[in-house]
Parts: sequence; C-alpha cells; structure tokens
Amino acid sequence: MGAEPRCMQIYSQLAHIIKMQSLAVISFAVVLLGVFQRGTAIDENGVIEGVLKRILEDLLDSRIQVKELDASSIKDPAPTALTECIGDTSLIGLGRTFRRFDDDGSKSIEFEEFLKGLVQYGCQIGFNQSGAKQLFDSLNNGKEKLSFDDFVEGIPEPLSDEKKESVIRTFKKADSNHDGVLTLNDDMISERVFKNMDEDNNGEVNIQDFANYCKMIYPWVSDEHFDFFLRNMVKSI
Repeated sequence: MGAEPRCMQIYSQLAHIIKMQSLAVISFAVVLLGVFQRGTAIDENGVIEGVLKRILEDLLDSRIQVKELDASSIKDPAPTALTECIGDTSLIGLGRTFRRFDDDGSKSIEFEEFLKGLVQYGCQIGFNQSGAKQLFDSLNNGKEKLSFDDFVEGIPEPLSDEKKESVIRTFKKADSNHDGVLTLNDDMISERVFKNMDEDNNGEVNIQDFANYCKMIYPWVSDEHFDFFLRNMVKSI
C-alpha cells in the first residue's frame, strides 16, 4: 500500500478520536512527532509522521487554538423598549430614572406615573397604553405599584469593561486545561455550580455563560466589589 493511501487510512481511523480534542491529544502528537523526526522517516514511519503533522494542523486550526478573550468576547444585553429610551442603565442612572417616574415621591410607581414617565422620555411604547401596561406588569409581576427593586431587576444589566475584565480573568483561572470552555473536567468547578452556569445543558460553559452567571449572583454591585467577589470565587466553586 502506498504511503499516501496508508496515511489517509490511518488519519480516517483517528478522525473520530480527535473529535475529543484536548491539550493531552496535542501533547501526545507533539511527542510522537518528535520521536519520528529524530529517526529516519521511511515507509511506515513516514506515513505516521504525515498523519501526526495533519492532526497537529487540524487541532491548531480549530479548537485548541482558542481565540484570545477580551471585553468584546462578552455581549451586552439586547436593548429593550425601555432601555432604548432611558439611556443610562447604570444603577445610578436607574435611580435617577425611577425618581423622575415617581411623581409623588412615594418610592413606588403607579401605572399612571409609569405611562407619563415613558412619554417624558420619548419612549414610543408610552404612546401605546396596552403595550405600556404589559411592560409595567412584566416589571412588577402584576402588582399595582412598581418598587425600585422591581424596576432594577427588570432591566438587563450591562457589564462595564472593568467587570468584563474581572470575568475574563476569573474564567481563565477556572479553565484549568486552557481549552477555552469550562467543563466538569476543570479541577476548580463543582458539579452543583457547573449546572447553574451551563445554561443550555450542553456540558460546556463558555465565557458568555460564565459572565451571565457572575452577573446573576453579584447583581448591580460596584466594579470594585464585583472584582473582589470574583477574585475569591474560584476558591469556592
């Protein structure tokens, strides 16, 4: 059998195995490639060397070559009808908006106040009473008045660049095998916490899943407190 057909046959047999790509696989391939290159690559050895080179090329071009994580790796929440018009969705900005909606200073917002506030902000939904009522009910779970806590919880929280950097640093620390995702094979991840992070139950947690989890357990805190909590997070998860 010629070297090229033999090489492709061996490669095909390994194709299923290398779907389970990991640093262990690439390390193994590197070691074997070094062994063959130190000798005389003829016949079978030459075939195997070609296979190993092909494996390394595929691995490095795909999963093992993980994209460098930065702030752009974490997507901000999609804007809603409310966030598009109120603009500032920081905690301070939401407090300012809430007080503007709260005409009578009662620390709660009735629907009439909410509707008026939407119009003042130029929200298109404010001119549709039915749509505004649906939005109001979704924020306060059908109660007659909207509290500040309900108002804040109903607004998707964007992460500042500083918080995104904290998330990325913690994610990299938890990703013990450096493959760009968290799994139960990572030493620092408990099964209980992993299940909470794995939003789509696919057995992997990417940087977006991890960011959403961090935001859920430490909502609306300052950048400094968020960073402090995450620095201690890996020790406990």
